[in-house]
This record gives sequence, C-alpha cells and structure tokens, in this order.
Amino acid sequence: MVVIGNKKNKKTRNRLPQKKQRQWNVREKLMIVHYYENNNRNIRGTAKRFDIQPKQLRDWKNKKGTLLTTAPHVAKLHPGKPARYLKLEDDLFAWISEKKANGNAVTRKLITNKAISLSKSPELLANNPGIAGFKFSNKWLEGFLEDMTLVSVVEQQ
Repeated sequence: MVVIGNKKNKKTRNRLPQKKQRQWNVREKLMIVHYYENNNRNIRGTAKRFDIQPKQLRDWKNKKGTLLTTAPHVAKLHPGKPARYLKLEDDLFAWISEKKANGNAVTRKLITNKAISLSKSPELLANNPGIAGFKFSNKWLEGFLEDMTLVSVVEQQ
C-alpha cells in the first residue's frame, strides 16, 4: 500500500511569520519608561505589555537623561557614520541652497551629477586621493539628503 502525502506548497508549511521590527521614537520610549517607573517597576511585565524585549526597556531606562534632552520625533540617538568628504558635501549643500533660492528645481539626478563633477575638481583630488573611485550611490544620496534636511531644520529655527 502506498501513502500519498499532502502535495500542497511545502514552502508555506512549518513557517512562523516573521516579527516586524518597529522603531520607537523618543516620545514613545519615554512613555514606556514612565509607565515602568510608575507601575511596580516590573521590567518583564512592562516589556510584555508593550511587546518589546526587556533589554530594550533596560537600555531606554539607562539612557533616560539623553532621551529627555532629545527632540520627541527622533528615532535613533546615534547620528550615524560621519561624512567622509566633508568639503564636497559642504560645497554641494551650498550649490543646492543657491539653486533653491533662485527657484530652480533640484532633482536627485542633478545632485548626484553635481557631486560627481565636484569630486573631479583638482582641489578635492589633491586633499582626498580616494575620492576618484567613490561611487555616489543611492544610499549615499539618502544619507546626504537626510543630513541636509536636519541642517535645514536647524537653520530655520
């Protein structure tokens, strides 16, 4: 006698759904720490209530002073990797600011092309020999634009 098994899609069997990562902003982190401090100081219970790991709560509790001095909308306290070619990014920021002040549209492609042309200047090549092989990728552009918006927000205040 031959037993024929279930021939449904075997890839979907025995798989647990992946838990999605969630980024908490400073306001939410402080709210959870406040709840922890005012409700019996139970780390595991508070973590379970907000569906986070106890380690996350311990870290937020230890960084409470920093969280209190940070803007409420910020999600990450670490500023990230510093710019490798600061002079190039300063020149590029000045160029974008000038274009926007004149009412010209500035696209992502224009920004990348201008960065490439600025990187070929003899001044930058002399100070930064590795810039010739630098790839101005979409990831670099995202980081540059994010830093630029933070600078713009600070300048407006």
